[in-house]
Amino acid sequence: MTWGARSTLSAFALALCCILAAVRPVYAAEAPRSAPCWQTLPLSAQASDYLAELGPWTCEESAPPVGNYRIALTWNDVQASEPKFLVSRIGHFGNVTLASQDKTGRWITSRHKANDAQPLTDGPHFKLALPQPADGSIRTVVIFDRPLHLSTMTAAKLLAEDPALDPDSIAYQLLIAGLLGIILIPLFFDLVFWRVLRQNFLLWHSALIGSFALLLLSQSGLVNHMVDLPIEVWRRSLIMSFGVALAVSFMFTRAYIEDDKISPVMRRWVPYAAAWALIASAIHAASFDFMRPFGSSFHSVALAPLMILILAIMIDAWRRGSRAVRFQMVGWTPLFVGVSIQLVTYITPLAPPNDALPIFFFGMLTESLATALGVADRFLAIRRQRDKAQDRVAALDALSSVDPLTGLYNRRALDIRMGSLRADGFNTFALLDLDHFKTVNDTIGHAGGDAVLVEVAGILSADNQSLGFRLGGEEFLLVMKGDDSLDRAEKLRQAISLRVARQIDGLERILTASVGAIVLPKDRKEADIFSDIYSRADKLLYEAKEGGRNRLVFEKLRLFSPRQPDRRRAAAG
Repeated sequence: MTWGARSTLSAFALALCCILAAVRPVYAAEAPRSAPCWQTLPLSAQASDYLAELGPWTCEESAPPVGNYRIALTWNDVQASEPKFLVSRIGHFGNVTLASQDKTGRWITSRHKANDAQPLTDGPHFKLALPQPADGSIRTVVIFDRPLHLSTMTAAKLLAEDPALDPDSIAYQLLIAGLLGIILIPLFFDLVFWRVLRQNFLLWHSALIGSFALLLLSQSGLVNHMVDLPIEVWRRSLIMSFGVALAVSFMFTRAYIEDDKISPVMRRWVPYAAAWALIASAIHAASFDFMRPFGSSFHSVALAPLMILILAIMIDAWRRGSRAVRFQMVGWTPLFVGVSIQLVTYITPLAPPNDALPIFFFGMLTESLATALGVADRFLAIRRQRDKAQDRVAALDALSSVDPLTGLYNRRALDIRMGSLRADGFNTFALLDLDHFKTVNDTIGHAGGDAVLVEVAGILSADNQSLGFRLGGEEFLLVMKGDDSLDRAEKLRQAISLRVARQIDGLERILTASVGAIVLPKDRKEADIFSDIYSRADKLLYEAKEGGRNRLVFEKLRLFSPRQPDRRRAAAG
């Protein structure tokens, strides 16, 4: 097993241990309670009409049916000596009838629509105040019409105190608010990364964090602190926020994992899976009449294949050696556990419906943090790749701007740097040509001629206030600055004869050079075109050649206009 595989499995084990450590105290703190007893009632009359004729109750572990049924609930072990509130999980139902029986056997009832229920902020729960007989109640019955969610009935309980005032509820809300803040932190990193690296996976990661924050607000009930939502609207937003989070998770996974690490077939399926997550959630949220026989199990069954698909994508990417998927697998582990518990308990009769909210909240936290670390890792990897590519481009650019023989800049580099050189004060352009260089090649060969050119380049590079360029063959250009630029150009020209004679053997005569130099005004505002400067310097070089070679002919310009004879001077060696 490779180091990468071992590290991934270790991360999996660590994530699972963290889940167990986080979940066990939560469930250990809950007092055990039995599910309510239930029976079905006809839908033909008012629910309160059947209170005097209630039949036998089913108190085994079997769950009541959902859909087009009227379900009555009662509690043999009343959970509060004087129950005042019904609390249960939000879900779709028609009406709910609350009935309290006093000591004389008389029933006091109240009938409510779903939206009459008051949302709570300690989870996806609602509360309704129970009718209170004057001398106290001896029995409470709750009747749901056409309930679609099994957990609305199995999670129902009676409380003597207002759950909204429970200190544990307030602590829970503070915990969720802190969790929400932690989940949102990676958004700031995404904004910073996006300014540097415009990659789609950063946008999808921001969308993933946003969808998780929305899901956390809806799932925890904290959204009710911000917006006054009716129960039915809250239920639909909760379902859709889960569908959106799953759809965005698919798209983020597709954009985040390296292109060559996902099977092309699976990559093509991802958008369809994301679309199905939204469609299935919308169908479930709409609660169409024809979907009533399926209850809440439709959503779980419809999304189960998507969980299998994303698991297959991660396994495939891991087998292909993806680095990015390791962060995904660590983040998704607790989410897979939580969703699996939901699927098993909602679809099968093995256990009562369980939302596994502690695991689910922990999973959102680990997924957010793991993907944030993964995004940072991917960002650094891509930036390193980009930096290497830029270095290669810079190196190629340097090679294309430098003469390979002499190491001096070439004509292309001069065209690129012309504006910046003038802005930096370079105002003298000295065009230099080696006299009778053909005889050098004829005497000592082309290799010897190349050696001469290299020596000349070394001389021209010795001046720290000038830049040397090789324009081609034996022609060079010095771009200089400073008030004494012409004097320095003349010294460099004379140094060529001395140094070449000392360094190069086999020459039959002293090598000399001719220079045509032009000095531009320092305060010139107009843009200079090198072709015009070169044309003037070339004419001055021609004059130096015609005047006997081995000399410098220069001209100082006040304005860039046709030359006047009185401005031209020559310095002969």
